[in-house]
Amino acid sequence: MKTFLTRFVCLSFLLLLAGQAKAVTYNRLLQCDGPSDPSLQDVGALEVQRPEDPRLYRLPRIILRYKNGTRQTFNVRSASWFYSPNPLSPSDLVITTFNADNVVVGQNPFSLQFEMRSNGSFQPLSGKINSTITFRTCGVESTSAYYWTASSMTRTEAFACPATGKPAGCPGVGTN
Repeated sequence: MKTFLTRFVCLSFLLLLAGQAKAVTYNRLLQCDGPSDPSLQDVGALEVQRPEDPRLYRLPRIILRYKNGTRQTFNVRSASWFYSPNPLSPSDLVITTFNADNVVVGQNPFSLQFEMRSNGSFQPLSGKINSTITFRTCGVESTSAYYWTASSMTRTEAFACPATGKPAGCPGVGTN
């Protein structure tokens, strides 16, 4: 029994180390600046990131950064986009909605909805959280690392599929 317990403890320790060695690193896709909430940073208040590992591209997260140096992380559980005012016809306004959960269980807010407005070329323009906190700009060329494009919605990269008229094979949020 003692040998079994020793082996179990060693195996558990090795699995713990292996799990830490596989820490996921993220790249910034875009950020939003100029929030209406004065507790948030003015630049980079909200950031959408996705893992560097291509197998995890469809598991993005949202980071909220506060002036006091703290931050909150939300894992995106669903995302979709549509053209406005006609969801099935390409137009000058694209609205993308991300639904995300706080990674710290029990912490408020426990979830959020981030709505991003883009132009017809999917270049981010502005955004809002839970219909209350607004951002003047998203995806500013000088600060954002990425422009939201329709072409990025491929089978392996997509985490936001059209809300209506969803094409076959568009998988949305999840592992590749």
